[in-house]
Amino acid sequence: MDAIADLTKVVMDLRRDLEEDMENLAFHSAVAKIENGSKLLESDGKERYFVMEGDLVKKCQSGKSVTYRFFLFSDQLVYTHRAFSGEFKVHRQLLLSVLRCEDIEDNATAFRILHPLKSFAVTAESPQAKTHWVRVLTQTANAARPKPSELNLEDEASAEEPANEEEDLERRSSFMKDEERRSSVNL
Repeated sequence: MDAIADLTKVVMDLRRDLEEDMENLAFHSAVAKIENGSKLLESDGKERYFVMEGDLVKKCQSGKSVTYRFFLFSDQLVYTHRAFSGEFKVHRQLLLSVLRCEDIEDNATAFRILHPLKSFAVTAESPQAKTHWVRVLTQTANAARPKPSELNLEDEASAEEPANEEEDLERRSSFMKDEERRSSVNL
């Protein structure tokens, strides 16, 4: 029986190591596609991991539709366009701690990405892709948000729970603007 238990432990350890290696490979593979992407390896002491990537069509203010490649990491959403070199050149980085998604109900494939620095509508290739992006973006953004105890709010009155999601986002937004400037990788 001890041999079976030992073998089970070895197999579980190998599986965990393999999963970590696969996550590491996915992260480095994503970083390698982005021009100056190696700067994404510098995460200011916080662990950063790759979540997913894919194309979304962004509707610009001019009315023009542009396809961008979005890279979702554990702490930020990076959207890029393909440069002549074949690499993806960063268009904008958005910290997830103040980002949220909003469904566009009358469109089966579109949703909004809302952020204090930049908000815009995007279209996915299918309703299933839209659902996947909204779900994963929302979950990852929620995980990236600091807990109220981590905010170090200056007065007790503001330490109270926010009345609604808008107030919570506004509070986090004002706190995170300095964080955004400090932690932006500037690719």
